[in-house]
Amino acid sequence: MNRDILSHRRITQATLAVTVATLVGLATTPLISAADPGGTTGGVLPAYQGQSTLVQDPAWVALKDADRIARLPSGEVVTLAQPLTSLAPLATSGSLGTSVTAKIVEPQGNNYDDKHVAISDLNYWNFCTAGGADVALYYWKPGNVTGWTAGNFSEPYGPHVSTTYWANSDTGTSSDTSDGYATQGRAYLMYLAEQVKPPTYTNPGIISFSSYPTTGGSITDVRDALNWEASGHASGWSSFWYHWVSTSGLTAATLQNDVAVDILSNSAVVVDLNTYVSSSLHLPNWGHNVPHTVTIVGYDNSAGTYTYLDTCGVSCGSTSNGGTHTVSQSTMYQLIMNLGYGFDW
Repeated sequence: MNRDILSHRRITQATLAVTVATLVGLATTPLISAADPGGTTGGVLPAYQGQSTLVQDPAWVALKDADRIARLPSGEVVTLAQPLTSLAPLATSGSLGTSVTAKIVEPQGNNYDDKHVAISDLNYWNFCTAGGADVALYYWKPGNVTGWTAGNFSEPYGPHVSTTYWANSDTGTSSDTSDGYATQGRAYLMYLAEQVKPPTYTNPGIISFSSYPTTGGSITDVRDALNWEASGHASGWSSFWYHWVSTSGLTAATLQNDVAVDILSNSAVVVDLNTYVSSSLHLPNWGHNVPHTVTIVGYDNSAGTYTYLDTCGVSCGSTSNGGTHTVSQSTMYQLIMNLGYGFDW
């Protein structure tokens, strides 16, 4: 199948609602109804170092790769009798709302928690995989990000355990973190980092706590957490929406297609990459290299760009505390390939 999506026509979310609705009669049974500071060590592990050994159903993976898994505007995920991309050309550009997700920033490892209690935990500098998952899951379960129950969070195992308190939002003032900027979604981020436990996990949490500081989490463990949470812990969670794509044989056109299909389906793409390869090949908000996770939330094929969110703040190594960033599609592709871990879409 030709997966090149360099189209000059547009299909809007509203058009998708009508177009996909016409295929509901052709659809099979719905799969599931979707109700040391400075970031010097990174926070990303290769897939084989993650705890999940899940091999997703090859038939389902083939359907996902063929653009035959669709998310209806209602949130329902269905299998289509023909590729979504054959119904109409994909939009030349698209983006997700970021009013909440652009404020998701990982907690600092040497500051204060949301009760203004001092923190000293090097693990927190390497929570980017949980941060990327937090961003992506907002588009499936926004209430989890904005309304997760505030409470204490502790490393579930390992040589270092600290307990800190987090709410679903904070002000950045002396009433909570004193870091100077307001954030969203930290309680859910900490849940994903330290507590989430899909059936494929031996230990809770996307993050590995076997060493101190942690070496982070893997893209496949992120995939499992995304599907487990987005599906609402459904019995068929492992073949819900997200599928890990390795960099083996990956082309820029495939990445471009997969991003567009997910954005059109109100879903973000979580990618692993190197932040800085050279002065001419790097993320615009990074000046040094770490293996890292960011989340693509928009694309513009005419301009040749992707829009992404980075949950690593200034103290962690980025040049901004949240916000949106734009990078050329070529640069994003090369940075993903340079690390070689792949992405979840």
